[in-house]
Amino acid sequence: MKQILLKGAGYSGRGVRIRILTPKQIDQIREEAAHAIPTGEDATPEAKQAVYANEQKRIGIPAMVVEVTEKGGFTKQDDLLQATWKKASDLSVFTTKDLDALGDLFFKLHMAQAKEVEDILGEALDVTEA
Repeated sequence: MKQILLKGAGYSGRGVRIRILTPKQIDQIREEAAHAIPTGEDATPEAKQAVYANEQKRIGIPAMVVEVTEKGGFTKQDDLLQATWKKASDLSVFTTKDLDALGDLFFKLHMAQAKEVEDILGEALDVTEA
């Protein structure tokens, strides 16, 4: 589990504890998000991808967030040592920027990033099949 602080202009200043989801949980999130993809002829590939990504965030954030501080306004990680924590059952305590950051964290922690894949491939060796 990771503990983060959502700080800066427009953020709540709340501490958040997030868990890394299992591959099975990610598969379930992807499957559920796929049901929201528009199927009409007017839906562009870009619109379909945007809906799919937004749905993954909408479903993934509450699955990932375990606990949140009862109050906000914290400015340093050390302040969270004295904070009172509660189970994260209501996302309405977060600001729009909080949710946007949590959505990006969801993808960063659970989906391969292009640079990561490039780095892996950059170290690949050519071998012959046995």
